Amino acid sequence: MLSKNQFEVLDALRREPSASQRDVAASSGLSLGTVNSTLKSLQEEGLAEGGKPTPAGMEALAPYKVDNAVILAAGLSSRFAPISYEKPKGVLRVRGEVLIERQIEQLREAGITDITVVVGYKKEYFFYLRKKYGVTLVNNDEYASRNNNGSLWRVRGRLGNTYVCSSDDYFTQNPFNAYVFKAYYSAQYAEGPTKEWCMETGAGGRITKVTVGGSNSWYMLGHVYFDRAFSERFVLPLSHDEVVHMKGSLRGKMPGDDWRQLAGVRSFWAYMLCHPGKKLLFMGSELPQWHEWDFRGQLDWYLLDDPACRASHECLRQLNRLYERNRCLWENDRDWDGFTWLVADDNHNNVLVFLRRDRRGHELICAVNFAPVPWDNYRFGVPAAARYEVLFNTDDACWGGSGCALPAGSRIDVDEIPSHGRETSLSLTIPPLGAVLLRREGKRPRKKQNTGGTQG
Repeated sequence: MLSKNQFEVLDALRREPSASQRDVAASSGLSLGTVNSTLKSLQEEGLAEGGKPTPAGMEALAPYKVDNAVILAAGLSSRFAPISYEKPKGVLRVRGEVLIERQIEQLREAGITDITVVVGYKKEYFFYLRKKYGVTLVNNDEYASRNNNGSLWRVRGRLGNTYVCSSDDYFTQNPFNAYVFKAYYSAQYAEGPTKEWCMETGAGGRITKVTVGGSNSWYMLGHVYFDRAFSERFVLPLSHDEVVHMKGSLRGKMPGDDWRQLAGVRSFWAYMLCHPGKKLLFMGSELPQWHEWDFRGQLDWYLLDDPACRASHECLRQLNRLYERNRCLWENDRDWDGFTWLVADDNHNNVLVFLRRDRRGHELICAVNFAPVPWDNYRFGVPAAARYEVLFNTDDACWGGSGCALPAGSRIDVDEIPSHGRETSLSLTIPPLGAVLLRREGKRPRKKQNTGGTQG
């Protein structure tokens, strides 16, 4: 992935090809010396040439491209009372312009056309936006009790590289860009006391605490940007809402007979625990029970008397312990260096493979097969020559699986055979409806940084 300085320089050249180094420094906020050294590194890596990004440079920028925007317009607008008694704040006029219309137009000027507006209070005032701007409207019927939390939950499936905006923001200059390096929260600095939501920050400008009121402090004002790594924190939980109201239990959603359902649940658990983001598994899903959760009765504890359910339950217990012991599964959840796709396009075989990495360079690979058949000698590219140890296999016979793949503790050597765009690869059997976790022996060598800075 790109360093912050590489991103800033490459994006500046994308916006203004052939710009001088002084112009790039002015638009990026970097020093002239940093721009010079960063530009040299981009040229050496084949990412920039002739004062603009190369095709490889545009490919390197692709993960940072903004997917969409969400405008929150569901609230009661109580701070605008009594004006908001007649209409919601987003449709008020400031300097002759409707607030939400101005913001939609600024997003479109930046090339962001996939826009969702979450409505609730006096929602009919926003219906015209569908025809005028082609936006999508999503209703939050709990706007009076859950506010922005409820609105974000309604659109959690749309969160990726996403601007999250308030409908009443008025920007004199367009703050939106087509490419953004990482997640951030807009803020203003208040000299002296303020009653706004004030932030305390730690290393790298990371928000560590928020208080209502403060003095000589940065306070929250304006829009927010979620990158994909941050957005995952909103889409991973298997909460109460997923297993009630006739949606069925987690196990009940799985197709096939008992064996396939339990195997599918085990592989899904492993996928969730290895994927970036914090985890939540609602009660009953760990048994795993047939029936959806019901507040009127207890969980189906009797299932633990069944050997197959008991084995799957123990599989989850051990996965939780594995998650706790392996820092690469949680330490770098919000950093691009902590996650790399190895196989993301094998829809024919229903296989996903990705790599997780901690800040010390330790690596773990998760290979998941969502098909009900095994794939023998499945080959995929890995970053470098090494040996890998099978750390966990959800298809192991002790969990009720078929036992057709290598058991935990087995070693796999990497071959100098190109695959998936990498010079080295490994081959293994990925079991049916199973997940195999591999741990690299040793650590990844750290690359020398010569770009004038690192990711913040």
